[in-house]
Amino acid sequence: MERGKNRREGIKPLVLKLAIPLALPLAGFVFSTITRKCRTRNRAPSSASSREGSLSMDFSESVSLYESEDEESSRGQEEAQREPMEHCDPSEVVRVQCSEKLEGEISSLKCLVSAMDDRASESESQFQDYRDTKEKESLFQKLQIMCLGFQLECLEARNQRLEATIADQQTALEKLEEMRAELKWLRREGKKLAKVDGLHLHEARRQARILGAREAELLQMKEELRYVKDLADQLQEEKKALDRKMDSLAAKYQSASEIEEDGNMRMASNKELLFDQLEQFRHQWYLEMEELIYIGWVGACLRHELLMDQEEQVQEIMELPADEEAETRRVELHDSPAVAELGHGACLDAAARKNRSGSKKPRLLHKLKGWAKGGKAESKQLRDS
Repeated sequence: MERGKNRREGIKPLVLKLAIPLALPLAGFVFSTITRKCRTRNRAPSSASSREGSLSMDFSESVSLYESEDEESSRGQEEAQREPMEHCDPSEVVRVQCSEKLEGEISSLKCLVSAMDDRASESESQFQDYRDTKEKESLFQKLQIMCLGFQLECLEARNQRLEATIADQQTALEKLEEMRAELKWLRREGKKLAKVDGLHLHEARRQARILGAREAELLQMKEELRYVKDLADQLQEEKKALDRKMDSLAAKYQSASEIEEDGNMRMASNKELLFDQLEQFRHQWYLEMEELIYIGWVGACLRHELLMDQEEQVQEIMELPADEEAETRRVELHDSPAVAELGHGACLDAAARKNRSGSKKPRLLHKLKGWAKGGKAESKQLRDS
């Protein structure tokens, strides 16, 4: 335990010795960074450079004040420690002195760092204020430029308006001169027209006399025309009566012709229906005949198969192991004329029917198809006719 305490007491002065030289370069590093930032922005006006100089002076003054305060605090601590050192052990005195020194240095460093932070925040705020002012100045300059541009545009518009008004006035003056020339010409023409109007009045009076004579002639012609119109009205009435009679006769003739056409159309439609029914009947009859022939052929095949089965059964009975009674019965059955006639007749009938059905079926089908086709051709010819 004592060794551990001794080690701690030995480490504390080392820490103090290391912390003090490290704090100074750290403060110098912070100061150098701030000065570099300020140097990079030295292109701003002289107000910014003066502010940075004041900041550096303030920082140097704060460092000197901190050093003087540190020396005074160390002196006071040494004087305070010298009094109890006479009564205490040297190890305890050293430990107390080291702890007090560390605490004082730490507090002083904290004060220095806080002061530096305050200075940095103040410098940043000042820089931001400077930046805001510069931005405002730039915006103000831009607004001034925009206002000047608007003023120039207004002046240009005014100049254009003045030029347009000058051109309009010139055109108006030209038109006035043209109107004056036209008025002079119109006055001359008016005088000429007045002379011509006098001549026209004389001619109009002469024409009025002629028109009076013509009006009298026209009255006579109107009376004659009235008489002619009356005759024309009578003729038109007679013509209308004749037209009515002709219309009635034409309507009667058209009704008669329409009745005949309706009858012919009905006859043609009835004929077509009859031919269609005939074709359907022939087609149905053809299908029914095919079915009947197929059924007969199937029945003949079934009969032939039955006969073959009967013959096989008879042969199986004949091939059974023979007792005397069975042999006698088989001989009797085999030799009996009725069985022989039945078997022979059934075989012949099946073969004949098969041959007949096989030979007649295609002939009948061919005939039925030809008859159906012939019926269709006849119906088409009748329809065309």
